[in-house]
Amino acid sequence: MMGIYTYELKTLLTGLKAYIFTAFMILSGGIFVAYWNLYNGVPSTEYSLAFITVPLMAAIPFLTFSSYSGERAAGADIMLSSIGVKTNALTVSKFLAYMTVFTFSFVFLLIVPFIFAIFADINIAGALSGLLGYYLYGAALMALCLFVSSVTTRPLYSAIASYSAVLITYLCEIVLLYIADGILASFFLLSVLILLSALVVYYLTRSETVCIIFAVTLEIIVIILRFTAPDFFAGIFGSVMGIFALRDPLSGFLYGLLDLTCVVKYAVITAVFLLLTRLSLLSRRSS
Repeated sequence: MMGIYTYELKTLLTGLKAYIFTAFMILSGGIFVAYWNLYNGVPSTEYSLAFITVPLMAAIPFLTFSSYSGERAAGADIMLSSIGVKTNALTVSKFLAYMTVFTFSFVFLLIVPFIFAIFADINIAGALSGLLGYYLYGAALMALCLFVSSVTTRPLYSAIASYSAVLITYLCEIVLLYIADGILASFFLLSVLILLSALVVYYLTRSETVCIIFAVTLEIIVIILRFTAPDFFAGIFGSVMGIFALRDPLSGFLYGLLDLTCVVKYAVITAVFLLLTRLSLLSRRSS
């Protein structure tokens, strides 16, 4: 696995995207830190992180959109399969290589609280908590975009799909603020999720019959529950939107709170997307 990781990292560092990503994130971090912490005198560096997540949402899809789709377009995935590279090793190694590039820009933010502590009374523990949440959020976004790249066939499609997926996670956060968590909202949300799950099943199995049976069976169950056990839908909308709103758990970290539940949530989300990426690669190799 170390050899694959080294190869992936070297490939990233021989191109321009890693340097553009790092420069863009350091520049964005510097602008927001200078504006909020220096110009406006806000003592909490974690306050700036809430704004730095916006350029992060734009930068990570740029970094990752050709990670798998570019290899597929160039035929490199066939070569990796022919020499016996396991999907587990490839998935984890590529993720770690991209996270290493992300860490380069993260180090800049990491040293900022310690520099400020020389000149002012800074809550280092709160700042580190905010930075931990920011890093975990970045890891979850990275895993999401790598998964999107693994299911697309062209870098252009991957770029469009990656930005769309990140935008959806942001819109889910807004939806939570303006749409009440009710039975009807939960019912329609489950129906949409069944449709999306059916598309995933079709992608993995390439069987229209299995896809249709899967979708119809689940939809019938949901309709029956809608009229026989409406209480079942209580809280589902908010819970599901909370899962897809990847930035939502970050709010606690940005207040300087170390919430272990949110740490576990980000870890689970990242692991799930990595697992889906592996399944996507297996499906490609078997087809």
